[in-house]
Amino acid sequence: MPPSASNSPRILTTTVGSYPAPDWLAALPSEQSLLDATRVVFNLQREAGIDLPTDGELYRFDVNHPDTNGMIDYFVRRLGGVRSQVGRQDAAAFGPNPRCAFAASPRAWSSGRSPRAR
Repeated sequence: MPPSASNSPRILTTTVGSYPAPDWLAALPSEQSLLDATRVVFNLQREAGIDLPTDGELYRFDVNHPDTNGMIDYFVRRLGGVRSQVGRQDAAAFGPNPRCAFAASPRAWSSGRSPRAR
């Protein structure tokens, strides 16, 4: 005889990955807005019945770069051969490139050398 639902082990639910940042967070980025957005993400998951809600990777959100949700900067800082300090010459070279029209400025710049080549 199969066990009853009340005797069966319960499998908890959670989420994995990035939750879309609310439009108002990108429009008015601030530390307080980020806290509010994180609360919203947690509450939406709780209302949906998620047992172990997550912040949806909002901890990566950078209020200084709301257009990319901070994700590019988060990963670029960890790459060798790539610098996140971008100068005027870098920005000037970036501007005319039509493939880069989605961003106002470069998030990082390759040094042109692989870290392994050193």
